[in-house]
Amino acid sequence: MTPLNLRLAHAVRSLRSAAGFSQEAFAAKVKIHRTFMSSIERGKTNVSLETLERLAEGLDMHVWQLIRRAEASPDLYGKVAETETPRRTPR
Repeated sequence: MTPLNLRLAHAVRSLRSAAGFSQEAFAAKVKIHRTFMSSIERGKTNVSLETLERLAEGLDMHVWQLIRRAEASPDLYGKVAETETPRRTPR
């Protein structure tokens, strides 16, 4: 799990919930399997650009708006993205 996956998970989950969709209903709306939706909302998977676009459209927003929301969302550990580009750690 990367911090961005966790922040995207938080953003999608909170926006979906605020829109009044259950996880299962939203997954059906955006045409992805409910277990994949669960995986996205737990930050356990990387989403493709196509899936990101489906999620954004299902939330009535542009992809860039969803990404911006994810950047500002706390991850599961309560950390918020910094405004500067994070440094990559050597592997």
